[in-house]
Amino acid sequence: IKRNGKSECKVFRFYCTGGYSLRKDLWLMSIRVYTNGIINDNTVGYSNFLQILSKHLVKHDIYLSRGYDDNCDVYILNNLDDGLYSINSKCKYILRMDGFGHDFNAVDKAKFLFKGVNHIIYQSKFAKEFSDRLIGKYDYKSTVIYNGVEILDLNIPIHNSNPVKIGSIIRVWIKERAENFINFLIALRHFQQNYKIKVQYYIIGDTSKWQFKDIVIGHFSDLDIIFTGLLPRNEVNKIREELDFVVHLPKYGWCDNSVIETLNHSLPILYLNGNATQELVENAGVGIEDINKIQEIVDKLKILYDNILEYNSNAFNRRYLFDINKIAEQYAKVIKSVLYEKTYISNILVL
Repeated sequence: IKRNGKSECKVFRFYCTGGYSLRKDLWLMSIRVYTNGIINDNTVGYSNFLQILSKHLVKHDIYLSRGYDDNCDVYILNNLDDGLYSINSKCKYILRMDGFGHDFNAVDKAKFLFKGVNHIIYQSKFAKEFSDRLIGKYDYKSTVIYNGVEILDLNIPIHNSNPVKIGSIIRVWIKERAENFINFLIALRHFQQNYKIKVQYYIIGDTSKWQFKDIVIGHFSDLDIIFTGLLPRNEVNKIREELDFVVHLPKYGWCDNSVIETLNHSLPILYLNGNATQELVENAGVGIEDINKIQEIVDKLKILYDNILEYNSNAFNRRYLFDINKIAEQYAKVIKSVLYEKTYISNILVL
């Protein structure tokens, strides 16, 4: 830092909840970011995104560490509970508003955090709109920054599978998610019967709750369904390489990493409208308006099946929006703007 023609050196401590532990030899470098949580490259979802983000923030002289420090300069909080009761009132902090999960009592926590926040990062325009409706609008600076991926070096896939291979990464935390997939399976049965198209369906993830797996096995034995259970990230990617398209049916997705990772493989997505998935996917998939209308799901399946090459091409082009190099640059601008108390306006989204 130059002041009055003289050079000075200052080390900033910058902490973020929800991320990745780095080597001790990086602590002497410019900006340090605190991050909690168990992060490794085998995980699927937000943990993996934070791990990738940490690697690319290094290019901007920003380093993530794990653990709290009462003397830090800035925190980044992920979600509402992370570090909620550990905030030092003297510290600036950024809230990375990564959804409410399924705890709508979190509204009170959010209102508490919003009062002192220096900047909020939303993962989608939907996330900001949903938050404003639920919590109310506050006088704070905010930016929409999507989650990101390291763009794969691949050609546009040309699939002509027989049977057609589709997949879903699911976590049936709430009963509604299980019911959505049951409706989809009913529609899938009609799709196969009506159009004489064979389909192989991979269900990846934890299916132990709500007797979901038992119900599927008991009522849909005529369908070719493969339960893989929980898999490390590299195994999930191997399955993605074999798929024709993916089905994604959560109702309140703010910026689901599985969606971005699917687009990164140039795979189109059949999804449920009304959340951020529509915003992320756009013309790289087909949206379902009402998951309870079986015929609508059948019709959307047929549209996707008949136009699979076009949707593959759209997904191939769409994925560059989530290039982690661009995402990390946007995070770095926000981090430094808070640190130096400058106003940052995204060159992509102005909110």
